[in-house]
Amino acid sequence: MPYRSPDDFCAEYVELNGRDTVDEFGATSRLETVTVAGRTPDTARVEARRFIFGHAPDAGYYDAVEPTVFVLSRHADGWHVISEESLPYE
Repeated sequence: MPYRSPDDFCAEYVELNGRDTVDEFGATSRLETVTVAGRTPDTARVEARRFIFGHAPDAGYYDAVEPTVFVLSRHADGWHVISEESLPYE
């Protein structure tokens, strides 16, 4: 699906993924930020960061940040996501 710009991708990503989610173990995942981290005339790098927190009976309270990177490429009909990579938790 083409996007008008990398900023348009960020706005749509927030709209689709901006709600908190809770998994079957009770961990809450919250979208923290979505930003255009780098841009050239034909490509863009977008970083999304999710904050995950919860409580495990055997381990106690925990939190982590899960970063995901998207690479967008400009085509004649708009910007397209050409790759998505989940990075190690922080």
